[in-house]
Amino acid sequence: MLKPLEAAKAKERQLRKPADSVSQNSDDLNIRTDESVASKAGVSRDTVRKVEAIIVTVT
Repeated sequence: MLKPLEAAKAKERQLRKPADSVSQNSDDLNIRTDESVASKAGVSRDTVRKVEAIIVTVT
């Protein structure tokens, strides 16, 4: 699955960020994990969320 890989990358970016830095809305690294997964899968982030909800319900 793509989400664990993207989540790990996001966590790594958070750890590299200085504690006293201010978040910017225009920050290029401010990417949502679900948007990244959706982009790679060629679907919308809502579709990714729906699939995740189905997986959670089934398991």
